[in-house]
Amino acid sequence: MKRMYRFIGVLILILYIVGIFKEQTILGSPTINKDEILKYATFDKSKIRENDTVTKAVYEKNPYFNSILNSRIVKNDSTVTPNYTDPGEGSISITYTPRWSSGILYKDGEKDGIFSTIAEELLSIAEANYYVKVASLIYEVASIAFNLMPQDIAVTGYGKAALYHSYSYYSKIAQVYYSSRKEWVTKVDVERKETYRHALVSFTDKNGFTRTKSYDFIPANGYGPIASEVYSSYYWQDSIMYQEAYLRYLWSKPALVLAWTH
Repeated sequence: MKRMYRFIGVLILILYIVGIFKEQTILGSPTINKDEILKYATFDKSKIRENDTVTKAVYEKNPYFNSILNSRIVKNDSTVTPNYTDPGEGSISITYTPRWSSGILYKDGEKDGIFSTIAEELLSIAEANYYVKVASLIYEVASIAFNLMPQDIAVTGYGKAALYHSYSYYSKIAQVYYSSRKEWVTKVDVERKETYRHALVSFTDKNGFTRTKSYDFIPANGYGPIASEVYSSYYWQDSIMYQEAYLRYLWSKPALVLAWTH
């Protein structure tokens, strides 16, 4: 009887050790079996746009995958450079690229004539659903540039207003760290586009002088965008960006780029 109890005890100990080793092997391995992940994968069409060329699965139900993924996420919003402590092979970080613009102005409309006759006419940036009266635009620029009030503008004089827009871009990116290269490599890139307005006006002041001014309604001058758009809803879903980046790292896939400009 004692031998039987001893045998059962040894057997339980062996099974316990094997179970721990198996769990550590699965959770600690730098690779995951693709079939194991796909077995739990689901696809939620509401989370992505129809024209997105993305992996058509949301890996939310695999506990092993999520355990590994969560252990590799770097909780910051800045890229770690080689001067920092090595975050570890396969670590993941989400950050933002610097802004950029082509420098191109797109003309949306222009009105000119006697101020009183064009004052109520509309100028618009249709794609941004932005509309402004000629008088309002001239008053706004006159106040900013010359500290003039509406009564300082001659309504019987000549006036002109032109409206333009420009784009500013930046991307939200998910990067994976490669220890051998000591660098972060972008695996998911989702671009955001912001629309800003610009104006060129001329008018006659009450003293009989012509005033002209171009003005940029941008953050440097205290103005935000009149419209903003992201290429993909992935921009708002960090969890999916983390998942997509890590899977592309595991399977040595190139970056998923969802952008207008690159």
